[in-house]
Amino acid sequence: MKITFFGLIIILTVLSPLAAADLVPGSSFIAKMRWLSMNAQSGGDYTVEVDSEQNINPTTLSYTGKNNIKITIQALGARSVIFTLADKGSMFTVESGVTLVLGDNLVMKGRSDNKASLIQVNSGGSLIMNGGQISSNTTSLGGGVYVNSGGNFTMINGKISGNTSSPAHGGGVYVAGTFNMSGGEIFGNTSSSSSHYGDYSYGGGVYVAGTFTMNGGKIYDNTSSVSYGNSYGGGVFVDGSGTFTMNKGEISGNTSSNSYPYRNSSYSSYGGGVAVNQGGTFTMNNGEIIGNTSSSSNSSSSYGGGVYAQQVGGPGFIDSSSSSSYGGGVYTKGTFNMKAGEISSNIANSFSNAYGGGVFIDERGTFTLDAGKISNNTSSASSSSLNNSSYGGGVFVTENGTFTMNNGEVSGNTASSGGGGVFVFSGTFTMSKGLISANTSGAGGGVFVYANAIFTMADGVISRNASYSYGGGVTVSDSTFNMKGGAISGNTSTNPESYGGGVCVFGGTFAMSGGAISGNTASYYGGGVAVTGNGVFTKTGGSISGYKGEGSDINAVRNSSGAIQTNKGHAIYVNNDNDAYMRKKEETSGSRDNLSYNGKVNPPTSGGEWDWDY
Repeated sequence: MKITFFGLIIILTVLSPLAAADLVPGSSFIAKMRWLSMNAQSGGDYTVEVDSEQNINPTTLSYTGKNNIKITIQALGARSVIFTLADKGSMFTVESGVTLVLGDNLVMKGRSDNKASLIQVNSGGSLIMNGGQISSNTTSLGGGVYVNSGGNFTMINGKISGNTSSPAHGGGVYVAGTFNMSGGEIFGNTSSSSSHYGDYSYGGGVYVAGTFTMNGGKIYDNTSSVSYGNSYGGGVFVDGSGTFTMNKGEISGNTSSNSYPYRNSSYSSYGGGVAVNQGGTFTMNNGEIIGNTSSSSNSSSSYGGGVYAQQVGGPGFIDSSSSSSYGGGVYTKGTFNMKAGEISSNIANSFSNAYGGGVFIDERGTFTLDAGKISNNTSSASSSSLNNSSYGGGVFVTENGTFTMNNGEVSGNTASSGGGGVFVFSGTFTMSKGLISANTSGAGGGVFVYANAIFTMADGVISRNASYSYGGGVTVSDSTFNMKGGAISGNTSTNPESYGGGVCVFGGTFAMSGGAISGNTASYYGGGVAVTGNGVFTKTGGSISGYKGEGSDINAVRNSSGAIQTNKGHAIYVNNDNDAYMRKKEETSGSRDNLSYNGKVNPPTSGGEWDWDY
């Protein structure tokens, strides 16, 4: 159009029907959505502004013959705008070729009697959540959001809370497609089942049957609960076809619970924070999984307060006559690779037996620690019965399980019975680098190696651990400890009749070919190393410090008052309960000082330059 005005020529261009990223016209939200249904074009970028509460029926965003349409719903001003679902169904169903963007200050409220997710994203559709809240909806799959195969959900900010899946797949979000979370919060959602025997509950916060990548945000205070069956994944459940990668963010305060009302039950709870089913994949590159709980009532068992990961077979160590807890932080029967982050402040707690406050590796399970911390976890049994016990405050490795420690830290963990830091039961633990420090236990403050287990230390540090009875640093019982390098230092066994401030061997084998054992303290025998019963000890390299005056690097035997005890083996003490075959070293045994002792033969044999021979 051309207009002449006082000699000037003005050219006006008319845009039709609407410029990209312009506001959608209409006097109400319904009118604006009607305008979109008639006028939306391929490649269009539309903003729908709302300034008042909306009571809307289920709406499908689908535009026949059109694609690449972006619709942003945005509240005007700082005041929240509430969307209430007027009838059963999904408030928004996002079909192929459409991207729905939720802005800030939008509150989407569903129905407690619904039969569909509050927002459903179908194949080819996308949901981007920049803010707002998706809440108060109940259905069986994905109470808040359902992402179908081929669909995409990106959560940058906002909240998904107070939604329920009953029964019982993904209280907050169900993902069969792709879900990328870089911020926001998923909290207070529930997956529950309480009506039938043999029921299951999966993923209080998120159920993953597709791909979920967490680069930030928080998943917290969600619950998976069941009364007459098994419960999996209070925070996140990863199905056999699912993949979950955690690069950053926090998973905390979630609960997986079983409340079966009768004793002697085989029903259990799995993965307070994360549960990974057979065939599923979970990779933790960074982030935090903290303060989650897996709990079962009466005689049920609980596995993985933080993470439960299963690859083959069913859960192990189910004993219908007792209540036990396995893996307060992580339970894995599959493959778990930890490259950074923390597993901390988790608890394996049971009336009778508890194993692995931080991590429990079951048969054929594999755990690799490349970096990060396993810290301040606890394994505890609440009953005072002598038959009840707790092992592996930080890590518990059972038969045919494998733990590889390439770096990282296991520190500040507690187990009342054995293995404050690590307990290896018929499994394998390889320590290439890293730190096992400041753990406490009844025996084996740092490490307890038991029942044909193998612990190999090529490098790294085991330091400042404490035990009440024996093995402040390491206890070996009917197992093998190979020390090729690294340092065992500053550990303590405190009982007035305690053995082995650094290492204590009961009926196992300790082979030392390198490294250093120094600065450890025992109260009774063997400040550095104690070998008793039918234990075997060989030293072909490395050094074990002794006592020749005070210093920070000495091993020593001291009583409860700190006074030095004589003829107790400050460096090394070996004996098979017959003093006629006792050997000891009071001063330092250096790298060229080869020693041997074999208590398995009768009479015991020894070699090398001990302090004296009988």
